[in-house]
Amino acid sequence: MKVQMVILLTLIALGDNNVIVDVEMETKIGQNIPTVNNDIDCTFDESYCGWKQATDDKFDWARQNGRTETLSTGPINDHTGGDGSYMYMEASIPQKPNHKARLESPEIFSSTSTPQCLSFWYHMYGKDIAQLNVYMKTAGALGDALWTRSGEEGDIWKRGVLTVDIGETSRSVVFEGVVGDGEVGDIAIDDVSLVEGECPDIGCNFDENICAWKQLKDDDFDWTRNEGKTPTNDTGPTADIKGDGFYMYIDASADPKFENATARLESQEIVSPAPEQCVSFWYHMYVGDGAQLNVYIKTAGALGNALWTKRGDQGDVWKQCYVQVPVGSSPYSVVFEGVKSGSNEGDIAIDDVTFVEGECPGNDCDFEKDYCAWTQWKNDDFDWARNIDGTQTTRTGPTADRTGGGSYMYLEGSFPRTENETAYLESKELMPTTPLCLSFWYHMNGRDIGSLILYKKTRELEKLWITTGDKGDFWRQGYVDLPQGARYTIVIQGIRGSGARSDIAIDDITFDDGECPASLF
Repeated sequence: MKVQMVILLTLIALGDNNVIVDVEMETKIGQNIPTVNNDIDCTFDESYCGWKQATDDKFDWARQNGRTETLSTGPINDHTGGDGSYMYMEASIPQKPNHKARLESPEIFSSTSTPQCLSFWYHMYGKDIAQLNVYMKTAGALGDALWTRSGEEGDIWKRGVLTVDIGETSRSVVFEGVVGDGEVGDIAIDDVSLVEGECPDIGCNFDENICAWKQLKDDDFDWTRNEGKTPTNDTGPTADIKGDGFYMYIDASADPKFENATARLESQEIVSPAPEQCVSFWYHMYVGDGAQLNVYIKTAGALGNALWTKRGDQGDVWKQCYVQVPVGSSPYSVVFEGVKSGSNEGDIAIDDVTFVEGECPGNDCDFEKDYCAWTQWKNDDFDWARNIDGTQTTRTGPTADRTGGGSYMYLEGSFPRTENETAYLESKELMPTTPLCLSFWYHMNGRDIGSLILYKKTRELEKLWITTGDKGDFWRQGYVDLPQGARYTIVIQGIRGSGARSDIAIDDITFDDGECPASLF
């Protein structure tokens, strides 16, 4: 029987609401799967590849090359970072909240019951981002969503995967976008493919369950899946990383209460043909001095030494971390170990575990494809934005990145921003064994320019470098000497000046061994 498969992605802009993310359906490391003979694979670089706009919606998806029309939302290029095209939903006027746009695949035929893995890349950046859903459309009916993303996920392309059973009924694939409460809500998709076999299931955001992770028996107690605040005051998170989902944590107030009691959570075994693999996760350690979180790569049944360790209070904030899997470890599993401090103030939490092929992102960054290992603060006034050409306001900001053909990060000073509002970017943790020279490029052009400040962060912020005011319409290079022998991060703060002409930009950050040349100051 001929089979038509529709997978519908619903996109709903929800303003500043947080995201429910099902990481277990995102990018996974795992098997190579042979391509199925079908007509839905598409990069959208040259055409729609037979995909069609639905007629029962409010507006259409658009094929785009380069950035979308509205600033502070949408991608600035396709998922490969080149000059290809992608499909996106434009959320600005005349669209209204809950307007939907649907894109439907050609019919798919399958004479077997073998599961298929639908793979695609999606981009959900903007404060008004809503939701993206996937449906199986059968006999003209969408049914329930099989895959959902809600809210902003950052200025980055992410991979979505979903195992689907085509069966013997006519189906097709549909992407649906739904507009939210504002125009800063563009959602994009790219590089859709369908391959034979089930999708690998490794990462997890713990919103629905603990996925394929398991509690180990050779420890003292278990991790707990939780929503909202932990039971004990003055420790643990008040919500998951997105604000409205679940996370895993160790409850320091529960039995056993002795010091150094351990709880271990292990992933399924991972087999990957990629020589380099990276584990990404978020952790929260608002704890007493003795609590500890360890990450192990388990091979041949042995934990070995922890590849990553964090001990003591790290503040009441979620932080992202990356752990590089040693080359040659496959097959392996990942083990998170929480260690109690002996007091009730020792709740440690983890969330949004993902696995990607290749090297973990570092602090060196040219911002061509993403933020590398740099993260936006969540408790500041606004965010740094990635851009490829001129900024929104005339007579301020650069017209291109430092090299003239790439991307950079900047602060948009126009409305609704007000004087002295701040935005922060933070590096991943450094622990240098030799002195380092931090080099970066900055652009501060405009009569209302505020300040750019660099800090070294341990428990407090230590100011390392500052400059204020209009520096002219060109890129300047800055240098900061960094010490060895301690753990710290680098924080970049931008402060909005007295008016709209206050766009500040940064680009091409590098950390090099040795002291900065004295002649450069």
